[in-house]
Amino acid sequence: MASSFIVTRETKSGARRFVVRYRLGGRAWPVQHGGSLSTMREARARRDLIAGELAAGRNPAEAREVADLRRALARVAIP
Repeated sequence: MASSFIVTRETKSGARRFVVRYRLGGRAWPVQHGGSLSTMREARARRDLIAGELAAGRNPAEAREVADLRRALARVAIP
């Protein structure tokens, strides 16, 4: 079963970061990085987005690449 979760870590300067991690499958699947965010609110939003992608059967990393590509193409759109 796919899962997503938030891990709190401290940087060298003492600031707190909230790291979103997820698995595509059960325990046999490696934990993947979903982003490092500065606030818990942002981390929860990212976790929920990733959980939605997992529930839909999509890989969040591939979905993010597609979204980045669409944004890049929109910036270079021919008038």
